[in-house]
Amino acid sequence: MQFLKKLGLGLIVFAGVMGYKFYGKSSARSEVREQLEQTCEKDADCLASVSQHFEGCFEAHYKMGGRRRAGGLDDTAMVSCINDKAGKTMFTVSDE
Repeated sequence: MQFLKKLGLGLIVFAGVMGYKFYGKSSARSEVREQLEQTCEKDADCLASVSQHFEGCFEAHYKMGGRRRAGGLDDTAMVSCINDKAGKTMFTVSDE
């Protein structure tokens, strides 16, 4: 019986951690997409490129992290991915 309580507690903690990681990924996806769309503003080609290539590039360059490694987005690689798929440079990332 004690084993089942520990197992249940472990599963609850695991579910909480995974929920937090997925929430962080979802928040990052929304924020980055909004920033890119604001950068494009009224450029139809740029907006089309973001809508067409964002999801694939975001998924390819967002890492969930692990036990000892934090997750996050490699924004430089993601922007390069969008630029490469669009066939022209629309975005750059500064180190500010």
